[in-house]
Amino acid sequence: MSNYLKRCVDLDTGANEPLRGMYMRSFAYPSLKDRIPIILTALIDHLSREKESIAQRYGEGAREELKIVIGSISKLKSELQTNKPLTKIESGGEGAEHYNHLIDEKTKLNGEEPTWFYSEWLFAECYLYRRLRETFETTKHLQNYDMFEYQKTSVYHNSIISIREATKLTLDCLEKLPTLSEVGLKKMVIDFLKLSLWSNRADLSLSGGAVTEQESICTHLVELDKFILVDDTEKVYHALTEIPVNGQPKILDIVLDNAGFELYFDLCLADFLLSAKIVTHVRFHPKNYPWFVSDTTTHDFYWMISTTKDNKDPNLRKIGTRWQKYVDEGKFSVETDEFWTLSSDFDKMKTECPTLYNKLGESTLVIIKGDLNYRKLMADLNRPYTTPFSVALGSFHPNKLVSLRTMKCDIASGLLPGQAEKCAAISPKWLISGEYATIQFDEPSSA
Repeated sequence: MSNYLKRCVDLDTGANEPLRGMYMRSFAYPSLKDRIPIILTALIDHLSREKESIAQRYGEGAREELKIVIGSISKLKSELQTNKPLTKIESGGEGAEHYNHLIDEKTKLNGEEPTWFYSEWLFAECYLYRRLRETFETTKHLQNYDMFEYQKTSVYHNSIISIREATKLTLDCLEKLPTLSEVGLKKMVIDFLKLSLWSNRADLSLSGGAVTEQESICTHLVELDKFILVDDTEKVYHALTEIPVNGQPKILDIVLDNAGFELYFDLCLADFLLSAKIVTHVRFHPKNYPWFVSDTTTHDFYWMISTTKDNKDPNLRKIGTRWQKYVDEGKFSVETDEFWTLSSDFDKMKTECPTLYNKLGESTLVIIKGDLNYRKLMADLNRPYTTPFSVALGSFHPNKLVSLRTMKCDIASGLLPGQAEKCAAISPKWLISGEYATIQFDEPSSA
């Protein structure tokens, strides 16, 4: 082993410890060693290959800046691969103080500067994407350039067959709404929740940035049920359909994960719940800037609706027009917050960002999408997999909430005794492959 990684050990993560790259049997180690360098290499190649088109779009000054940007990303990749100490974010900007404070805090606590593999994986990985953001925000012409936009839009276009299928299903269900029984409505709500869940398999960070066509999930929901290890959809439906107090608006919060394919299914879910008058307003929470390759930004959200509305396919045009109308009427709104791009786990939201915590408390339900958000819900700790979900959330109980997550890292909670062992016997990589999933509900004890 390289001397840079001499303290890495061929062990699993210790019990109740945060995932770290130094534990070679954890998913953190291959992610830092192999997956993230592949992402950075692909980014460098893309910027080198597309420098002419980028210069045309952002101005001639961007051409020279690209050389500096590519050099900075190459340097970042080298720092990661040689496990160098993490350096301060010098650009100021959103989140810089958070990361710089933690670097100081870890240095003081451990008596040495934090490094990539020996730090908590969640912190190191979030720090990496904040450093990438710094690379672009210190330029004059490329401050608003999304380095991952081409991959996110490719996922949408490459999965258009599945997207058309989802669109037809959604429009068909909307037509049936007026004649649905209570049983029929419940089934459709649960089906749309599961479509939103399984769309989370489309993750460019997990794939190392590789864009692949997403398979149909609309016709496979029943057979996919056996891969849902915790299914709290009954509780979610009950939370959604409770009568609001004093006729207050019924807000739904969706903390978004991936753009492209997954976002499309999130919008279908939101449309159905609005059309069924189960909720009256949906607030979407994207990232403020490019994050973990495929995470949704505000631009991605509006791009999705605009592109769908202008599609040649009449069904896509129809649903895209519906979504644009929701935006225009204020029934769809987008709300950003610095917290989503900090390395803080959600347990810290109440103290670090009380305004956001209280805002999430206003709604009927908070839907939290994806694996990174799940890691933040769990504080990225290697707890026993049978740890109750509500316990693993720590102090994060702002409201009734549900996590929709396909499993892509070695963190889990709320499983039954023996369930993990059974999955491992069937599929050794069950924790990280995206093959299995959980739908986990929580509500404050006072509710």
